[in-house]
Amino acid sequence: MEQAVEPRTVWLLDVDGVLNASRPGWSAPPRIRSAYSGGFEYRIRWAPAARC
Repeated sequence: MEQAVEPRTVWLLDVDGVLNASRPGWSAPPRIRSAYSGGFEYRIRWAPAARC
């Protein structure tokens, strides 16, 4: 009998500079969170219109 596997959310991030604009011109302040991996903290910033 096979076990059911829960689906996982996968984020594909474009990190070639598009996300690092100094003045992105969004209609509201960006949402900011931190992600942690291997003992390092990574700050993530995204447009408010990208609902997550």
